[in-house]
Amino acid sequence: MKQSTRLWMAFCLAALFSSFATAQPDHEPLRASSALNFEAVYQAALAAAPEAPANTDRKQLAESYIALGERWITNRPSWQANYIDDGLLDDNGLREIEAGVSVNLWRPGERSQAQYLGSSYQQKAEAWEQHFNWLIAGRVRMALADNTHAETLLVLEGEATREAERLLEITTSLFETGALPELDVLQARSLLLEQREKELQAQAILVDANRSYSILTNLNIQPSQPHKEQLSSLEEIPLAHPYLNLLRSEIDLAQANIDRTKRQALGSPSLTLGVRRERGIRQQPYNDSFGVSVNVPFGGSAAVSASTSSARSNKVDTEIQFAKALQQLTVELHEVEHELYLIEQTLDLAAERNDLSQRHWEMSRAAFAAGESTLAQVVLAQQRAQSSSKKLQLLQLEQQRKITEFNQVVGETP
Repeated sequence: MKQSTRLWMAFCLAALFSSFATAQPDHEPLRASSALNFEAVYQAALAAAPEAPANTDRKQLAESYIALGERWITNRPSWQANYIDDGLLDDNGLREIEAGVSVNLWRPGERSQAQYLGSSYQQKAEAWEQHFNWLIAGRVRMALADNTHAETLLVLEGEATREAERLLEITTSLFETGALPELDVLQARSLLLEQREKELQAQAILVDANRSYSILTNLNIQPSQPHKEQLSSLEEIPLAHPYLNLLRSEIDLAQANIDRTKRQALGSPSLTLGVRRERGIRQQPYNDSFGVSVNVPFGGSAAVSASTSSARSNKVDTEIQFAKALQQLTVELHEVEHELYLIEQTLDLAAERNDLSQRHWEMSRAAFAAGESTLAQVVLAQQRAQSSSKKLQLLQLEQQRKITEFNQVVGETP
């Protein structure tokens, strides 16, 4: 193949990859706003969260049970009526008409149990809202961290692309003067194409991160400054952790449901107040009277035990879930602590390595421009410099991500 043909093919490939790299993805990039902060993004994510309607439903449920515990009777009153007439049989003129209202009454201590049930539902609603806020804070933390990581990666790949372009310019200049063979030019151009492909992949990662952020928040803007947090001073999982607090409220609610199931199995006494109008035969006058009827159920301990067994089982399951959650959170905390420790130990070494690599790359590039080193040597120095710079900056971002993960695991929100 002729030299001009090979150069023309390399130029076409370069133009093709260049058009790919500069093409805009089918996604509107996020705009940065200095007026937007974490709290604003967090509130937007709260409003857009699919779990948001559950807050209102749980509050309404709690209010219903609280109102039930404040009543002086259980359930709804009922109207009763009886009519007796012997017209279809003896037809002596017998008439009895009864009408009254029946209400279910509280057993001793039942009303306070019902109030405790309402209070338990209210505590669970509050605990759920706290847990919901904690969950959304974690999602926002990760979304912002993903955006920052993707943007930094794209900047690094863009810088690497410009360095590859400069290397190609130097190689082409030396080739034109006869100091380098054409093979070195093709190799430099191939390295540039590979780097542009990496930059294109970084653009795709950024598009995915931006899309996930927009779905989470319904926003097309993001804070202009990266989100940063201070490491929490907590060293263990607190019992006031939002998730543990939610499970503890469910344990209390399970106990309240045991009491409610027991009360329902025992039955409630009822009181009926009514009037009666009656006569024996047609010749007799009607007699009007007022009556009081009391119904008190008793016994049934076996039925009570059977009815509450399922409620007790639910409480035990929730207690087991609480123990597992505490154990899992403790494991996650230790893992994040260990990862943070390793990052801190690695950062100093990565910074020193990056300084050495950058100096070596500058020296190698100058020597190559002066014709004092080979392309293989300068490419190796370039790759080491790019790798060390990328590792250092991404390691710094990973440290901040792990700090936010640590704060999230211990239950703290910004």
